[in-house]
Amino acid sequence: MPDRFEFRIQGPDAEKVAAEFADLIKEEFGQRPTAANPGTEEQEAEKALDPGTLSAYAGLAAAILSMPASFLAADDMIGRMTQSKKIDRLLGWVKTKKQQSRDISFRMITPKGLSISFDMSSSTEIMEAASEKNDE
Repeated sequence: MPDRFEFRIQGPDAEKVAAEFADLIKEEFGQRPTAANPGTEEQEAEKALDPGTLSAYAGLAAAILSMPASFLAADDMIGRMTQSKKIDRLLGWVKTKKQQSRDISFRMITPKGLSISFDMSSSTEIMEAASEKNDE
């Protein structure tokens, strides 16, 4: 999925948390990310590698939000400062959710396929990942 980020939210009430997170993204960035279904291709690939891998996750709900990479990228100093503040607010919200329920997981998948633990990242790391182009 080139030039798009995914946020993968897994755990109890994942769909409800994803809806709240999508609302916050819309509030901060002016556009709502799209919801996507968790891919069965990934699940099948994991099962092929290790049939027991998914057993621990079988009871956990998952939700995926997709958004253009340009949401988080900025080209100039003022833009980077503004984006950084918005991303910090997202990170603060995610960290609060993690404190409320340690069973929930927030991962960001970059356009290049890099999986990042969103709640363990800084706004600088997020913006660097957003500014990376899809060129090889």
